[in-house]
Amino acid sequence: MAGSTQAAEPTTEGGPDWLLSQRTTELVATVLLSVAVLLTAFSAWQATRWSGVQAVAFTEAGGATTQSVAELNVASAQVAYDATTFSSFSLRYPNGLGDPTTREEALRLADRLIRPEFRPALDAWLALEPAVNPEAPRTPFEMEEYSNQRQQEAFRLQAFAEERVEDGKAANQNGDDYVLATVFLASTLFFGGVSTKIDSPSLRGVVLGLAGMSLLIGVIRILSLPFH
Repeated sequence: MAGSTQAAEPTTEGGPDWLLSQRTTELVATVLLSVAVLLTAFSAWQATRWSGVQAVAFTEAGGATTQSVAELNVASAQVAYDATTFSSFSLRYPNGLGDPTTREEALRLADRLIRPEFRPALDAWLALEPAVNPEAPRTPFEMEEYSNQRQQEAFRLQAFAEERVEDGKAANQNGDDYVLATVFLASTLFFGGVSTKIDSPSLRGVVLGLAGMSLLIGVIRILSLPFH
């Protein structure tokens, strides 16, 4: 009887201890796989979102650059017109701007020819008595009052375009980082699935540890990235 009892309770690798270890492995692997699947979906979603942000940023940058070029072309034409009208103005009254009569005639001509945006700079320049004042700037284009709104708008649009390009680059990097996190999560899925098929408890523990390490790295990377 004692011999038969001992024969009925073998202690092999397929016994209860091994079965419990296998079940524990399956439970841990199931938890790791479940978390990895959810995070993989989230990471892929974020990568897609950041890809959209990148596309919008680059599109806006391209549109702003086009508008900037158009504004700069208009500004160049306006500056050329200002230079032409000022040349006509100065050639007609080269030495008589100090005379009140001549000055009044010159201002009437300016009202017809000079752009309103250019007029403050011209008035400020004339107030310096350039005909008799050697310290006055040679042209009103050197005055602080001279400005061109279309040129300033072109510069603003160009700065906006450069900013959006940087935003697009940052969004692209965020998308790449989420894809890299997905790679670690995919490793978790691989190691977690393989661990349940291994008979050796020690090897099974190593593979399960690799799955947990991959998941941890993926989680850390995701938490370090901005959400959108």
